[in-house]
Amino acid sequence: MESISYIKVPKGLENVLVDKTKISVSDPEGKLIYRGYSIEDLADNSFFEEVAYLILKGKIPTHEELSDFISNLKNEREVPKEIYDLFKKLRGTYLSPIDLQKIGLSLLAAYDENWYVQEPEALFLKTIKIISKLATITANGYRIVFKNLEPIQPSNELLHAENFLYMLTGSKPNPFFAKLLDITLILYMDHDFNASTFTTRAIASTLSDIYSALLGGLSALKGPLHGGANERATEMILKIKDPEDAEKYILNKLAKKEKIMGFGHRIYKKFDPRSEIAKKLFMKLVERYPKYDNLLKIMIKFEEVMKKERNIPANVDFWIGPLYYAMGIDIPLYTPIFAISRIVGWSAHYIEQIQDNKIIRPKAEYIGPINLKFPYERKFIEKL
Repeated sequence: MESISYIKVPKGLENVLVDKTKISVSDPEGKLIYRGYSIEDLADNSFFEEVAYLILKGKIPTHEELSDFISNLKNEREVPKEIYDLFKKLRGTYLSPIDLQKIGLSLLAAYDENWYVQEPEALFLKTIKIISKLATITANGYRIVFKNLEPIQPSNELLHAENFLYMLTGSKPNPFFAKLLDITLILYMDHDFNASTFTTRAIASTLSDIYSALLGGLSALKGPLHGGANERATEMILKIKDPEDAEKYILNKLAKKEKIMGFGHRIYKKFDPRSEIAKKLFMKLVERYPKYDNLLKIMIKFEEVMKKERNIPANVDFWIGPLYYAMGIDIPLYTPIFAISRIVGWSAHYIEQIQDNKIIRPKAEYIGPINLKFPYERKFIEKL
């Protein structure tokens, strides 16, 4: 074989810089920046639509730009009736809610005459449609397939987070819960070159259409080591009924060298800034709804024991999953909710990738055999 000099990198591309981006950056010290603004600043002072515009366009919108953006999102909430018709046929199957998102997104492309665009402004308008319609697909898909209910027509009066909760329940949402959801969507919106974003960019680098690239992002997010972690962490926490039992549970898991879901992060070594924000949100929730005080104590005990035993901080999924649980949202929806926010970041990365594109094509180190001889005595076909 030809001898070529390759650059060897760590498995999983850990700490490898593969490209440049202006969208977001995370730091081991516990920082997350969107387009120059800290996640703390945005969570405290902004809301989903404004941060989405920032991620997509690279600047805080003017009042007029924001108003137009919100109006466009509201006007794009309806989805083709055929999507709901198909969902009704999927009742009783083994699909997950995130699979419904993938099916719905594929069908959106099928009903989009101009499904392939590459110009930045055309992609921006395409992204508005996808962001808005994916939320509708998520809420109504869950209602249809998993609840055996009819879809709810989206409201043109409510903001994005409010409308999502409205479609889930059919009732005007609790304003406090709507605000909590809105902030968590900001926390989930982007996170530099995570697995799903890198997947999206790899597909974009082939100059495939944005729908295909976003489907790749959804597929990567589904994994329990990525977006699925919030569901697994919540299921774990709910097994514990008393704070003291939490320590026993963790020590037993650690003794067996099993992973504690909701702890540790590839980037953050000291703390996850999103987790700190989500923890404060949960504390505010407990102030209003004291019945979740025991759950809070259990979670704090988890943090204390993991800090003492492994010096590993909780990540954002540890606190956001139980927050959704306390809001009355079913666990199978947690990863799809992650997706209806991260679709903004994926779209921004798609647009950025194709503006200065080179196809992503790494090389693997082959460690298999060579020079094997085919067993010609096993003749099943005749040679030409």
